[in-house]
Amino acid sequence: QVSLWPVMSQPPAEDPTPIATACKAAKNHYLVLLAPAAVMFGVQLVNWFGANMESWMGIHPRSWAGFLQIFTAPFCHLSWAHLFANLTGWFILGAVTMLNGRRCYVMVCCFVAVVGGLCVVICGRNAIHAGASGVLFGLFAFQLTAVFFQPQVEWKSVVGLLVAAIVFGGMIFGVLPTDATVSWESHAFGALAGVLFAWLYFKKIPHKLQGPEIAGGKAPAPPAASASAQVPGGRVTFTTSPQNYGRHTDAEAGAARPASNNPFDDPSRV
Repeated sequence: QVSLWPVMSQPPAEDPTPIATACKAAKNHYLVLLAPAAVMFGVQLVNWFGANMESWMGIHPRSWAGFLQIFTAPFCHLSWAHLFANLTGWFILGAVTMLNGRRCYVMVCCFVAVVGGLCVVICGRNAIHAGASGVLFGLFAFQLTAVFFQPQVEWKSVVGLLVAAIVFGGMIFGVLPTDATVSWESHAFGALAGVLFAWLYFKKIPHKLQGPEIAGGKAPAPPAASASAQVPGGRVTFTTSPQNYGRHTDAEAGAARPASNNPFDDPSRV
């Protein structure tokens, strides 16, 4: 049994740099960021024509409708300035969060929106709470605390920590009740939900649910597939694993099997 493959020299594959990985992640998953942003823009466009969308999409605390408005409030904003301020953080914090994988990004957004929104319904002031800032504070807190919960700190979390601390460090004051017109409850509960999710994600959720980005940094190599052909005089196995590509020379193939007068045993005839 001999493993044969065309003899070609290839340079060893180089691991991508962190910047190349970040660019690839942003390119492959941009729709996950753009789709919710497009919905936010469309809702604000309708609101701009006087539809008053926040009156029924925003969260009304301690009401039965508020439990449904948990899922609509992040898409509704009170002004264009409010929307564009949130979109800046949405794209930047979303991009660094997706360095951990698209699944991680979707899970943290959904978790923060539901848990933070539920806390606003129960404990929020009697006002209309609308906007994606609660989710943004969850992403912000997730990036700040991920490095403390990881069993082994990865460069992705370090990049997220630096971006959150340097670019959005001033957000930390948004959890304080300094402005009566700002839903600081959404900010505070969203940040707490982000910390809670970071702990659950890196400490409690199995790696197989996190995806290959967390469980070791790379997707596991698939098992080598092979196709066997029965020929007179012996059995020849053609290996289709890319890892073995170019590793066998004619001399190695000939030395690996005993000499034979059978023409079908000559590797050069296969």
